Amino acid sequence: MQELQKHLRFWEKWYRTSKKWNKRKERYTDVPNIWERPESVNQRAEMGHREWDTVVSWKISKWWVVTMLERKSRYYLIKKIGNLEAESTKVTIEAMMKWENIESATFNNWVEFAKIWELGFQCYRADPYSSWQRWWNERSNGLFRVPVPKWSDISTYSNEEIQTIQNSINHKPRKILWYKSPYEVYHNVEMKYL
Repeated sequence: MQELQKHLRFWEKWYRTSKKWNKRKERYTDVPNIWERPESVNQRAEMGHREWDTVVSWKISKWWVVTMLERKSRYYLIKKIGNLEAESTKVTIEAMMKWENIESATFNNWVEFAKIWELGFQCYRADPYSSWQRWWNERSNGLFRVPVPKWSDISTYSNEEIQTIQNSINHKPRKILWYKSPYEVYHNVEMKYL
C-alpha cells in the first residue's frame, strides 16, 4: 500500500489537526443571516446586490485583496489593501463603491467586515465555513488565482496589473449569461469578441 501511494498525485501523509480558535473569525449578532435575504436577491432578479470577500497573500507579505462580485451580472472588482483591520476594509469598500449602486452586501464572518453595515446599505452574513453560499465570488477568486498563484506575494503586483487581471475576468464570456461577458451585462453594452 505504501509503495502504491507514492504514485498518487498527493501521496504525503495526512495529519489530523485540531480546530483552533481564529481571532479573525468572529460572529456578528447585529447583522442578519444569509437565510433572511429576500427571494429577489437569491433569484438574482435585479442588479445592485454584491458579495464581498478577501484573498490572502503570502504569509510574509502584508498585502491582501478585497474582491466584490455583482450577483446578477457576475461583474468582478478587485482592490489591493494594506491590512485587514475593519476600518481600512471599510474605507477600501467605500472607495470601490463610489460609482456603484449597492442595494445589499453579503460577506463572510471574518472580522475585517465588521464595519461594513455602517456604510448604509443592507448587509447579510454567510454561515461559518460555508463558502458555497457565495459560490460565484469564490469561483471568481479562483479565476484571480490563475495569474496570481496561492503562495505569490501580492505586493509585487502593481495596481495596473491587478486592473488587467480584473478586466480579463470581466471580459470572459459566460455560458450562464447567454455567452455574454459580465462587462456587457453590467454596462448594458454589446461587444464583438474575436
